[in-house]
Amino acid sequence: MTLELQPHNEIDPLLGTGVLIVDDEKPITNIFGIFLKRFSNKNKLGLNVLTANSVEDALNILRTTKIDLLITDYQINGMTGAQLIARIKEEQLGPMKTLMISGSFGSDSDKEAREYGADAGLSKPINDFPGLFNKIRGLFEDSLPPAT
Repeated sequence: MTLELQPHNEIDPLLGTGVLIVDDEKPITNIFGIFLKRFSNKNKLGLNVLTANSVEDALNILRTTKIDLLITDYQINGMTGAQLIARIKEEQLGPMKTLMISGSFGSDSDKEAREYGADAGLSKPINDFPGLFNKIRGLFEDSLPPAT
């Protein structure tokens, strides 16, 4: 599996992006964090990758740190990713792109995630990390405004 991006002739839209990964399962946030940091280093992107294992931890990070991309599980300690996105909007902690991940999404994970207020979605388990990176890149190359 390669973590390198295809060469671009312009400045990479991911350069310096702040990323927050939220999941109540610490091994999940650790794995995502490691892969995104490795991806960032290999492609010289300077991503600032942070993790949170609860909604409150996520909100505390969002109150003090500029985050451009939120990657959240659908179910987090009795709250949903949709509720987290709603709190972010309510507290005006955005704008940011949002990617929701769930084991219950069907074949059209983007459509289902948008119904919950996210910009895009992915189904668990995620075995295709290059696909994840392409999904993230697509969010930042997309001209549509973010959901939050």
